[in-house]
Amino acid sequence: MKNILLVGNGNVASYLRKALKTNGVSISDSSNNKDCDAVIFSITDDAYVDAIASFPVDGKLMIHTSGSVPSTVFSGKTNHFGVIYPYQTISKQDKNINYRNIPLLVTASDKETQEMLIDLAKKLSDIVRVISDEQRLKLHLAAVFANNFTNHMITIAQKIAEENNLDATLLEPLLEKTFWQLKNKPAAELQTGPAVRNDIKIIEKHLNLLENHPEWQKVYSFASESIRKEHRTKKSE
Repeated sequence: MKNILLVGNGNVASYLRKALKTNGVSISDSSNNKDCDAVIFSITDDAYVDAIASFPVDGKLMIHTSGSVPSTVFSGKTNHFGVIYPYQTISKQDKNINYRNIPLLVTASDKETQEMLIDLAKKLSDIVRVISDEQRLKLHLAAVFANNFTNHMITIAQKIAEENNLDATLLEPLLEKTFWQLKNKPAAELQTGPAVRNDIKIIEKHLNLLENHPEWQKVYSFASESIRKEHRTKKSE
């Protein structure tokens, strides 16, 4: 594929535009480009159905980049379609990110299309995997827990420090060690804290400290109970 029509201007689209051009692929942004080899849609999830239905070009190889939208969203528009899903949080502000280290997850309508998508993905990344729509959706769910929820937990931690006139940067060495350890062991083996120890008195003290933030109390309680259940299950195995 030497000539690709790219639909979208968000974070992932910007990454693809840069990465593809760097690897010698011609990129067009005009929907009137009927001579393109393929069309990549990189837009918000709720916009795919209408954008694809109204797209003026039919029959081309069509690709999207979503973690949660099935590849079959292209059915009826073309017989050759698929997904190249970057398994990474991407921002236009990223300056030093190594694109070769971003896993690209490929789903395709048929073997021929799969080979074309793999070839294209390998131009951009050293980590390319073929998965199904169902597997991609489950990996997207896992990413929400690993990235989005983790980030929210850190946001709460920083706010607790700031609201009590404490230095939130003191959290940084702790976070660095946490993520460094995850490179060597499964997270379940690294779990520490009052919930694992079933230290009810400490848990109650923490919940009392959060009395002005009932939503954080709920997060703390649910997370603690989930950790306790996980720990009990692990011990019984």
